[in-house]
Amino acid sequence: VEIEDIVDVRKGWKTDTFNKMAHKVEKQRQKTSEKIVDESACFSVIYGRTKQTVDLVAPNAVLADQWVRGLNHIITVLKGLHQEQRFERWLKQQFDDADVDKSGCLNFEECLKLLNQLNLKIPKSLVRRMFENANTNKNQKEGEEVLDSQEFVVFCMNLMSRPEVKQIFTWYAKHSGEMEASELHEFLLKEQKQQMTKEDCFSLIEAFEQSNIKEAWKISPMGFTNMLMSQEFEIFNSDHAVIYQDMSQPLAHYYIASSHNT
Repeated sequence: VEIEDIVDVRKGWKTDTFNKMAHKVEKQRQKTSEKIVDESACFSVIYGRTKQTVDLVAPNAVLADQWVRGLNHIITVLKGLHQEQRFERWLKQQFDDADVDKSGCLNFEECLKLLNQLNLKIPKSLVRRMFENANTNKNQKEGEEVLDSQEFVVFCMNLMSRPEVKQIFTWYAKHSGEMEASELHEFLLKEQKQQMTKEDCFSLIEAFEQSNIKEAWKISPMGFTNMLMSQEFEIFNSDHAVIYQDMSQPLAHYYIASSHNT
């Protein structure tokens, strides 16, 4: 369970699983004098959009209380982070997951693979140029240039830097630096002239937002940029990409529209 996915931490028997267990414990107490599970040593972690639970029993009540207070403190700190700080933290987590050999660095091909996994469709030549610009430490591994985690964050930020998109995003994401579904709906209606429902906006967030904020139906600048750069939002009608005309005839058999510019 990722820390960012935790919704709540509850002390005692306050979930369905523990409630079922409480009845069994009560019956067991009536039959034996042996020590039974103490409710004060139990706590539950609730996480994800569907509010799944991990129910835990600590060795004693003191340790359970330390866990509950510690986890709640971390959650409070994370909620207080600025959106950009949370996004950097998320990028570093993606870096760590992609760093399979735990060398603390990624080469160009590993970065390219990770970008594809993050659904970032960027020309390879641009990725290469940004990779070289971000490699300020000039570290190498087995003769190849590599990026450490901090350089990787800079690398991703540079790739996503689109001033015109950022301006639009900031205009509609009025409060937190994260665009809510209602604000995305307003953008699509006013700027794109697209008649979409709230459910359509939820689907877009689900498709293009990679970080955990999509659990709250929000989209980050990265997800927003990714959405606008996707095929779904291209001006070109993809239906016209299919050539249905007969192109096997001699050139002289076709009429050609021309102008003094072409």
